[in-house]
Amino acid sequence: MSFIKQINYPNIPKAWAIFFVTILGQLIASPILLLTGRDSELGIFVSYTLGMLIGLGFALYQKSNWPCQTQLRVSLIEKRPFNPLILIVSILAIPCIHLISGPITQFIPIPDSFLDELNRMVGDFGIFSFLTIVIAAPILEELIFRGIILDGFLKNYSPTKAIIYSSLMFGLIHMNPWQFINATLIGVFLAWLYYRTRSIWPCIFLHMANNGLIFFAAKFVGVEAQEIEEPSIIMLFVSVIFGIGMLFLLIQLIERVIDSATPNWQDETLEEEE
Repeated sequence: MSFIKQINYPNIPKAWAIFFVTILGQLIASPILLLTGRDSELGIFVSYTLGMLIGLGFALYQKSNWPCQTQLRVSLIEKRPFNPLILIVSILAIPCIHLISGPITQFIPIPDSFLDELNRMVGDFGIFSFLTIVIAAPILEELIFRGIILDGFLKNYSPTKAIIYSSLMFGLIHMNPWQFINATLIGVFLAWLYYRTRSIWPCIFLHMANNGLIFFAAKFVGVEAQEIEEPSIIMLFVSVIFGIGMLFLLIQLIERVIDSATPNWQDETLEEEE
């Protein structure tokens, strides 16, 4: 009976396959760093992107050959009634998550070797570090964990189970306990956002906002990742995410205007043909 219900890709075992192939992809792509140097921003960008694309390509291939396949949701905004509550929650959620996770992660000592590794990945805050952290990571991670894994889970399991399981996988993919807590909590919110909108783009944009604020705070303000719960940085988060929320609202209004005008054009065309 459970087999009949779980007909959409992926179920939990298939999602773990995506998870481990994504990690394997990172290992396969890691020799690129030997050619460019471990501290090369370009090498890190190429290695990370290629590794994630291996995981995404595997998932898309498996999905295309699955008996009950569904199309990946990449539409900008789903045709659903706009709910202002989603906008309000989006503005407040990520700053609140950092306020919650900050004190928790302080109880887990961060070794200097891990901080050195993070600094190596960020490098001199150049263009390729920006592309890795703010562009590639949000797009590729959201496509895998929300666009494919969560989307399949929502068709196979209850929303609560789908959101929790996919978020735990999202936290684990960061492969360290210091990012696991924050990533899992953010994953829960982004999964809820996908569940409510059924569109991948709000998740990508908010993921970009989160990573971008951390990137630019570290670059221009000199704020470390573990200090992101400071009130001034929280206000910066709120301001940027509010702007993104207003952008979504503007898109909604524009699409409604276009949709309301389209039937009139179609009616006029039919009258002319008659």
